[in-house]
Amino acid sequence: VIYLLLLLAPTILADSRWKRVVHGFPQPWVAAAAVVSIESSFPPERSVSLCGGTIIAPRVVLTAAHCVFHETAHAIASSVRVRVAFNRTSSREGNSYLTNDILLHPEYIPARFPAAFDLALILLSAKNELPLCEFVTSPQLARLPPSKLDFARLSREYCYIVGWGKMENDQYSGVPQHANIVNVSETADYHFRATIIEGKGEGAQRACFGDSGGPLICEINQIPYLIGVNSEIYPDNNIDGSIPPESSRRCQFSSRLHAVDIRKQMPTVKAMLASRGLLKAMDESQKGCFNQQ
Repeated sequence: VIYLLLLLAPTILADSRWKRVVHGFPQPWVAAAAVVSIESSFPPERSVSLCGGTIIAPRVVLTAAHCVFHETAHAIASSVRVRVAFNRTSSREGNSYLTNDILLHPEYIPARFPAAFDLALILLSAKNELPLCEFVTSPQLARLPPSKLDFARLSREYCYIVGWGKMENDQYSGVPQHANIVNVSETADYHFRATIIEGKGEGAQRACFGDSGGPLICEINQIPYLIGVNSEIYPDNNIDGSIPPESSRRCQFSSRLHAVDIRKQMPTVKAMLASRGLLKAMDESQKGCFNQQ
């Protein structure tokens, strides 16, 4: 198993932090406007993890639990910086919000790392509430999947992940990249009596370090839905031990992706939001942005 979180030393300004999608393709900014970049800081050594996340409500970002919980230190992030509308080709790098308000999925067990429950909510302060869906250039909202979604059809749909990544020419992309994911299916995790989503990178396209917490999106009837949250990748075969643990070369040999099943975990997500009085805001923003009745 290779976890997609990229854990760095206190200094994170080097370009190595952008290793996210291997052999991906440019994603139009508007199509990635619900995707955010996340930097989590942990005590006491002040290490920083780099992940992705997805906006699901004006003050709520959905990400992977292991992005905001340090297993070795057994500590939740002391602070999280959320970068919205981030585009490295622009002279302005979007807006940045700092928070320490984090909710972990109640069934997440760090030491055992169940992908089925690898979810966390990052809550922005009321003063930082995002103006969603106002203009094309505004931050956008991810459309949540219908509860009766038939996963049998997803293997035939266009699915992809999104991130800011290193390209095959070893240069860093200035715009979000996407990698196509095929053979998307629902898989039982019998040990935890839950389900996860499994897919495979198309051709040479791969998820890689730093992609944790980002979205798995599938277009159903040409409408993009947030289907999963990226959690981990699996090697296709044994990987050469001489390859450094955090080298993107390891990702090239790991085509299988596991993601959290958003459809199955929505009742828990709603309960978490209700505990903080934010469920109504999520429901209203989904209806408002997507003209749902």
